[in-house]
Amino acid sequence: MPQIMNSKDKRNPNYSGGNSGEEEDSWMNSYYTCLVCMQTAESPRVSFCGHHFCSQCIYNWIRSQKYQAKCPYCQSLIGENTLITITMRRRRTYFRANPLWSTAARCA
Repeated sequence: MPQIMNSKDKRNPNYSGGNSGEEEDSWMNSYYTCLVCMQTAESPRVSFCGHHFCSQCIYNWIRSQKYQAKCPYCQSLIGENTLITITMRRRRTYFRANPLWSTAARCA
């Protein structure tokens, strides 16, 4: 079961099958799937065992366990202090034209 799905994956309900012509950033092409609710993870968290969850889903799961909480996927011990928040930052690449690369500069 993939934990990271590609937006171009045909299993993705948002798959359009074609090219919209809009350039997407790489961080928008993939997202984390919560292994509790099986939806795109909201405020994604990752456990030490490497599984991804929505922040609220995993906290509800931990609180619902009577004794020691275990990962709902692999049964490794987990706790609120063993979860890592995943932050996504949008990166932009800026290009500045170099006057030496222009056609006029090469011909002069």
